[in-house]
Amino acid sequence: LHTEIYELVHFLYKFDSARQYIMPAPNHPFKGKQGLKTIMHEYKRVVDRTSLVRTDKSHTVYFHASDASAVLAWIRPGEFEIYCTFTPLVPKEVAITACNRILRWIKREEKSLFMLQLNMW
Repeated sequence: LHTEIYELVHFLYKFDSARQYIMPAPNHPFKGKQGLKTIMHEYKRVVDRTSLVRTDKSHTVYFHASDASAVLAWIRPGEFEIYCTFTPLVPKEVAITACNRILRWIKREEKSLFMLQLNMW
């Protein structure tokens, strides 16, 4: 998946109603199994933190920056969850703009990214 968002290292998009998710292979410096494991561990920490403040009806936007990366999570219960990892010096505003671009791209490509109409046998 190529998004042309150069600050973006990785993202995971969970489509709640379809019960499916997409994610590209991680970019440098998180390439390989260990890099993916590091990213997934960070997303798990974000999920744990956001679940403490989230209610079923509200959406949550969470941003955290460290020396290694910046992570933005946007959670809209019943619709989607998106977790984005950026280079460490990305400001929150840039991360939000990039996340919106990813969401628009996903919406545009939805039919090719997800199995929306499952055939019943």
